[in-house]
Amino acid sequence: MSRAPNPRTPWRRLFGVLVTLAVAVRVLFLVELRGASLVGVLLGDAAYFHAWAVELAAGRWLGSEPFFQAPLYPYGLGALYSLVGAEPWVVRCLQAVAGGLAAGWVALGTLRLFGRREAWAAGLILALYAPSIWFVALLQKGSLTLALASLLFWLCARYATGGAGARGGLAIGLVTGLFVLTRQNALLLLPALAAGVWSYGGEGRRRGLLWFAGGVLCALAPALVRNGMVLGELTISSANGGVNFYQGNHAGADGLYQPLLPGRGHPDFESADARDLAMWALGRELTSSEVSRYWYARAWSDIREDPARWLALLARKVRLSLHGKEAMDVEAMEAYERESRWLWGLGRVFHFGLVLPLALVGIVFGCRRGQARLWGLALGGLLWLGAVLFLVTARFRLAYVPFLVPFAASGLLELFRLRGLSRWAACILAGGALLFSNLPIDVGGNPLATTQTNLALAYLVEGDLEAAHRASLEAVRLDPNEGGHHFVLGRVEGSRGDAERAQASFAQALITRPDLEASIESWRGAFGLRRGDPTSAVEHLARAVELDPYRIDARHGLGLAYRQLGRYEQAERAYLDLLELRPAHVETLHNLGYLYEGTGQSARALESYRRAIEADPDFLPSLGRRAWMLSTLPDPSLRDGQQAVALARHALEVQPDSISGRDALAAAYAEVGRMEDAVSTLEELLDRPLSDETYRTSVEQRLESYRRGEPWRDRR
Repeated sequence: MSRAPNPRTPWRRLFGVLVTLAVAVRVLFLVELRGASLVGVLLGDAAYFHAWAVELAAGRWLGSEPFFQAPLYPYGLGALYSLVGAEPWVVRCLQAVAGGLAAGWVALGTLRLFGRREAWAAGLILALYAPSIWFVALLQKGSLTLALASLLFWLCARYATGGAGARGGLAIGLVTGLFVLTRQNALLLLPALAAGVWSYGGEGRRRGLLWFAGGVLCALAPALVRNGMVLGELTISSANGGVNFYQGNHAGADGLYQPLLPGRGHPDFESADARDLAMWALGRELTSSEVSRYWYARAWSDIREDPARWLALLARKVRLSLHGKEAMDVEAMEAYERESRWLWGLGRVFHFGLVLPLALVGIVFGCRRGQARLWGLALGGLLWLGAVLFLVTARFRLAYVPFLVPFAASGLLELFRLRGLSRWAACILAGGALLFSNLPIDVGGNPLATTQTNLALAYLVEGDLEAAHRASLEAVRLDPNEGGHHFVLGRVEGSRGDAERAQASFAQALITRPDLEASIESWRGAFGLRRGDPTSAVEHLARAVELDPYRIDARHGLGLAYRQLGRYEQAERAYLDLLELRPAHVETLHNLGYLYEGTGQSARALESYRRAIEADPDFLPSLGRRAWMLSTLPDPSLRDGQQAVALARHALEVQPDSISGRDALAAAYAEVGRMEDAVSTLEELLDRPLSDETYRTSVEQRLESYRRGEPWRDRR
């Protein structure tokens, strides 16, 4: 057991100075980023978490879907948004504080296990560690992961050196549970943590272990209860474990992130694709746990089929996980270094390629003087193993850095302490590791170009076509040989109405990325619909479905194109085929209802709208159409005024300024005999500027009908 620090050791000054320094560095970094395009739009997971948090802040705390991502970070964002509004810069400032606390906690833990000098060195390394500074700008889990890992390291060091007592197990358990709700692979830590709590608990080891188990359960209980209420299954956290394992280990994996379907890497797509592909393969509805197990089974099948390939892949992932370069998800650290001199300068020194060599020296030459240090090393090793067994990204690596930094600090000091052959051996070890960690390696193409492409996609979603065009052109300039960049450029050009250039970009994309053909055909079809050319759209969309039967967007567009051509039976078939693949696809259920409504099949239309509302209770188009039909159909057996009032009211709760929702509410009031309410509702509607004169005329006709005491009947 390591010696506890002298009570007179100025740990408060150590903690205060390092936290202040780390926060100051991160705030300066954020100041440099003000006005940068990278922080003006949210990409990938950041956009997903932000949208999720906005939903939570609006009061939808339970939700209706399984957690596809670990929930602690978005729920924390949701709580913050409910207090201060959806302001990403507030989040970034709080993440700067979390980064400062992480440096302080690692320093306190290092003080316990190593000593005062090592504590200062460890705190300084983490305070200035460039990847942790970079993550402050991202609305991702990295900063929270770093803070929780650092806090856990300090609590374990305190417990192991006799500074906590049996109830220290409670704190370790609570933080571990929160860690699991942030990174589900932290479940790997549970056996090692339990063993450590038992080993270092002394006479109170039994109580310590019970406190630890209670802390873990208390932290996980809200997620368990929520999943039990919403899903009917006691899953711990997120349902994407099997998907991540498949992405990192399937036959075509390269150790880095790959979407399940080309061009569909956004979490919204990935969650739906994971479920739909599994259900399609097994031919039945699946729970979230069953979906995850399906993808685990797929990955293990590929591993068993070619174990030599998997071992080579595992070796590549080991090298990726130990390389100095940060493997990006959707935005690269290099892109932020172009915007910040602070980050660029610190990134030349304080990066993983330096931490690893120093840590190896500390492990080899420093662990001999403290058994408790091995506990911290084991915890970091398990987190590293979790990343290697799944897939390698910068955010996964950040979880084990706090357990490695104390050994890096020890190794740095050992290089000065050692003498003779030991010093030469330490230098050779550090030099070899430095070379290994910094040799060139393929980490997925040009990171700057990939970041620009992802920026273009985000701008495209926001409707800023000019910014999207600039970003996609820059991506092609930076990496002209990557077909994915040409594909996105083609999407942007098509959205701008430049069909000829879009086709040229798509053709260029296919030269190096033939796997994108289905996506390209789907987008060609979408552009045909946008141009009012359903015949061309059918040709391209049918080809996309032929190439990839799982293309939901292509199947959906095919139904729209057939309907525009008046080929209603084929449109219905396209919609029904899609619903076999995804039974709860709300847009298709609504469009099928609209098709039935237009062909006089009112009962079937009402049922499709009902299923759409069941799939998404806030889906405004189906709320409005079902409310309208229940109020205005000539067939009395199909009308239900009370239900129509409830649906129309809910539509206005979802979107208070909805014109169609207010029109439907007036019709519903008239159906139940509340003519004064119907009149006042339509009068409020007519007080607004209605650009469509034909629609205004029809509203005025309904108003006259309600004034006469007559409900409206839709004779179409």
